Amino acid sequence: MDNLINYLSNVQDAPSAEPSMAELERYKADLSSHLEAAKHNYNGEIEMFKSVIMAGQNAIRTIVGINGGASVAMLAFIGHLAVNKSPFISTYASCLLPFAIGTLLGGLVSGGSYLTQWLYAGGPIAKKAGFVANVVAILAGIGAFSSFGIGAWWTYEAFTLAPAQIP
Repeated sequence: MDNLINYLSNVQDAPSAEPSMAELERYKADLSSHLEAAKHNYNGEIEMFKSVIMAGQNAIRTIVGINGGASVAMLAFIGHLAVNKSPFISTYASCLLPFAIGTLLGGLVSGGSYLTQWLYAGGPIAKKAGFVANVVAILAGIGAFSSFGIGAWWTYEAFTLAPAQIP
């Protein structure tokens, strides 16, 4: 009998199964707060993604611009040397090669970024392939910037080795 009385006392002291109106309102406020925080985080991630895409596009434009511009400038200069029948055409033609490679790599980066986005839109296996394509595109971009540096260095050396002999 004592056990039954203790049990009934515990049941009577236990919280009710139905929450009060204040508890419901508190729960709704917590849910609303969590929902707003999730929306805020989602919007922040979207903006970060947009800024990454824009930065990538600017890098691609820079890669193609500097390497393409240097290629065109070198072609014009080599054309001038050819008109004057200079013996240094092959020296400056070799300086053109890194700029041309950099321009090609810039095109590959552009295509690689498209491929990366297309793969990321797929399933789990495609997303892994997208990650690999992204790394390859980044490495090609680094290679393109490096190509410009190499081309600029080779061109500098070509100009400093025989400056007096250029017509």
